[in-house]
Amino acid sequence: MDTINQENPVATAQVPLLQGLRLELTRSLVRDESYYSLMKYWPIMADDAARLPEYLLSHITQRNRERNEMAVQAGLPRPYAFETRTEEYLKTRLTGDSRLFEVYHAIPRQLLQSLVLGTVAWDYHSSRGKTRERYGEKAGIGIYALGVSAKTRQGEWLTANEIQAMIAHLNDYVAGYDAWLVHHGHPTTSRDRHLYEFVTKIDNQHGTHDTVTLGPRFCGKSSQKCGLRDLVNSLTERVQASLSFDPQGNTPMIQSPLYIGCSTVLEKRLLAHDPNMGKTSTLKRSNKLLAMILSLMTYQGIEAETTSVTVLRLWKEQDLDFSETLICSLAQSMACQSGCNMVECGDAKGKNKSDSSCEDYVKARLPYFHNNISASLHDVQQRRAFVDEFSHLQPLYEGEEVELIDQVGQMVGKLQDMIRGMKTLKEDRKRIASAFNENTKQLESAASLLHDLTGLCKALQIEDE
Repeated sequence: MDTINQENPVATAQVPLLQGLRLELTRSLVRDESYYSLMKYWPIMADDAARLPEYLLSHITQRNRERNEMAVQAGLPRPYAFETRTEEYLKTRLTGDSRLFEVYHAIPRQLLQSLVLGTVAWDYHSSRGKTRERYGEKAGIGIYALGVSAKTRQGEWLTANEIQAMIAHLNDYVAGYDAWLVHHGHPTTSRDRHLYEFVTKIDNQHGTHDTVTLGPRFCGKSSQKCGLRDLVNSLTERVQASLSFDPQGNTPMIQSPLYIGCSTVLEKRLLAHDPNMGKTSTLKRSNKLLAMILSLMTYQGIEAETTSVTVLRLWKEQDLDFSETLICSLAQSMACQSGCNMVECGDAKGKNKSDSSCEDYVKARLPYFHNNISASLHDVQQRRAFVDEFSHLQPLYEGEEVELIDQVGQMVGKLQDMIRGMKTLKEDRKRIASAFNENTKQLESAASLLHDLTGLCKALQIEDE
């Protein structure tokens, strides 16, 4: 966020996509509004999720829609009240699930700003050191974010002119896919042969792929073609917005498409997205749109790199689905928005496993959870104080206002419980550390005594001889 005006954030040639929800979230973050206050944007995020195109829907959402259609045809009420599972999460589970509320407050604030703006690669590039808030460990269970940049530009991505060239290549790639569907690897015109050669070159920038036999690597079905079309649209929007500030189109952007993912073994999963990992840089296990962008950059003579950051360290595998859904919604990383995610998040169903040491790490050893929870508690208490101040007007309240007062009171209790739980974790950690130190001293004393006894035995043995 180095180039963003902290008092009045506005779009620039480097950060061209800063409108609507992204702008409102950014303004709230730079004003230091609490995470509780930021929840006012969740209904907007939910409404956006309700409009996801068909090709991005998860299997669960598709199944629920089929059930609704069958019910309507039978003259019955729809059993599923939401358009997508993401909408359901954001309108119900996220507001009533205390586990999600905890996870939400564990996101480092500066990292959330980078997610919202799409400046992860710039803000967390290794050339800028490790001064921004982050989880230092890329290991265990968690949610991660990936940003893209040019390797020689220290976190900067492409210029508007370079993205325009990429858009032209993307259109040619889609045309090559259409030609392959017709001729199945046997072009009949010079135009088709040219497209086949081009697609084959792109497919083999990282690793090897038999395009003629298997078809285009990054576009093997209609849903992937839709994703490429949406990528073209979002890149076009970036270019037009950036050119309005720099008509020459020579300013490298620090805002790049993001990909959000999750894993139970972060340290291994992140390697699949790195184009500079030697033998593992085939990108075969990477997201299709992300791998496409990286391959096109290489084709254009721009060495690409990815910057990964752990957004959340989780201590329960079962929290993966709704955590990934929340982060993807905050980052607006779906292909139809401005990112690379090609399917509705939340398919990952973790096992019933937990890691207490990670919970201790997040809640007691690092400041992010404590600071965010404390800020939300202070915010809610202020709202409660305001309500109490005007409680004499309660007879004038309608039902919704009375319910809101009750919700504020419940939120105060929930936040206070979390603070108490966090203090308990810290106290437990101190007791464990104290016991460990005491055991260490005892072991050191025993080792010293053993050393003395060994020396005495040797001396006695010499005397006997």
